[in-house]
Amino acid sequence: MGKTRQKIGRWGEKTAAKYLEKHGYIIVATNENLKGGELDLVCKKNDKIIFVEVRTKTGYLFGTGEESITPKKALKLATLSHEYLEEKEYLYDDFQVDLVVVEAIKRSGEVRIRHLKNVVDEIDEDLLDDV
Repeated sequence: MGKTRQKIGRWGEKTAAKYLEKHGYIIVATNENLKGGELDLVCKKNDKIIFVEVRTKTGYLFGTGEESITPKKALKLATLSHEYLEEKEYLYDDFQVDLVVVEAIKRSGEVRIRHLKNVVDEIDEDLLDDV
């Protein structure tokens, strides 16, 4: 990943973390590296662990943040979530994977944030056969 993209991504993650904190989430970990990959944010709210994938967009050339959560990516996020819980020896049955899309609108300087909850809740098992 180029330095500019990485810098924009880190800015988006910090922006998402601030947004979540304002909405009552406690940030437990950021950029948690595991064997299978990286979790952007690990949060806690109401005794639930919430894994948050952050997508930072400065345009739609490569689609929306929501479109980037393919069945393959959803499976990876679910796998990383279980790996984190096992590694940290958390005994949480109640967890979810959320998506926060941070959009930086270049022309106006506006920042838009969309928080989609439980994006990995329903994975079509037939789609996973192709992953």
